[in-house]
Amino acid sequence: MPGEPLTFKLFGQTYEVKPPLTSQWKNALALKLTQNIYTGGKITGTLKEAKAEFEAAGCNYELASQNLIFEIKRVYWELVRQELLVRLSEEMVSYHRETLELATFRLSQGTIAPVEVEQAKVDLSNEENRLIQAQTKRCELEDELKCLLDIEPEVEVLVVDEADSGMPLKIDIEKAIEMATDRRIELAELRQRIQAIEGRLVVARSGRYPHLTLVASHHWVGIGKEYPSAWNNFEANYYIGMLG
Repeated sequence: MPGEPLTFKLFGQTYEVKPPLTSQWKNALALKLTQNIYTGGKITGTLKEAKAEFEAAGCNYELASQNLIFEIKRVYWELVRQELLVRLSEEMVSYHRETLELATFRLSQGTIAPVEVEQAKVDLSNEENRLIQAQTKRCELEDELKCLLDIEPEVEVLVVDEADSGMPLKIDIEKAIEMATDRRIELAELRQRIQAIEGRLVVARSGRYPHLTLVASHHWVGIGKEYPSAWNNFEANYYIGMLG
């Protein structure tokens, strides 16, 4: 009868349902049980593992970054030095060329011996060879710096001492380091790996691990005063699932 409570047992527990005091009624009961798969030890272990992986990835990134910065500084300052050597060799070639011209003129005036002209030619040839070697070394260092900075080979790169220099693609040491750390593929991959591990670390710290969930739902409907007959329409559903 409406208003009279009914009791039933589920999973060893006794439940009481009080129907409404009306001739039209329906009622439902839902029970949800959640049981984590992981014990506290496993959760703690997973968190420690995530922390260790995150720290290791950070160390790997820092090591790769420092190695790259070291190589950039080494190549950069070698290129600066080589640029100065090229300029010096160019000036020396100009000097020896003028010396040869002067020696040739003096020989025509009969004021020096021919051997002095020959010596001037040898000195000029030696200095031109040194200039070629210096220019070749400079090109090699430029290519190495472009590789470190991930710059296209055809781009002209000139190291500069002043920020307002008008030379193409001005590169100072700070800009070189910034460009390299932003462009190098291996550093980008390490940054992505750190971000992924950081996400797993956040999940580990929050304790949001997969857990086994048991859901039991029950539904019954009665009409009029035939409340006990509602059990004839009793429906029960159970399922076990993995929920995040």
